[in-house]
Amino acid sequence: MAGWTQKYRNIDVDESEDTVKATLITLGGIHVMNMSSAVVYLKLYDALAANVTVGTTTPDWTFPVATLGDTNGAGFTQEFGDRGVRFTTGLVIAATTDIDGNGAPGANEVIVNAWHD
Repeated sequence: MAGWTQKYRNIDVDESEDTVKATLITLGGIHVMNMSSAVVYLKLYDALAANVTVGTTTPDWTFPVATLGDTNGAGFTQEFGDRGVRFTTGLVIAATTDIDGNGAPGANEVIVNAWHD
């Protein structure tokens, strides 16, 4: 995480739009945990929250977040290298129970930590 000066933490990512940053952002990496017993989908949008409707707006990135089949937690860490991934408008995230829809995970089932500029 060297060089990434900002951090983001959210312990309750769900189908509502969550703003990581509402301006230009370079994402250095993310750590995502799924505490539910079913697969969930983390969606990243290069947009402002006001312009995102989860289930209708096409995300720029979709990550399936695995499960152990119980509530013990599973997940992943994805680093984007020294250059990161640039989101020119801003970064909005959401998590759903269906890949293309807006099904809601339960409270505190999807946890996201991110590092960025």
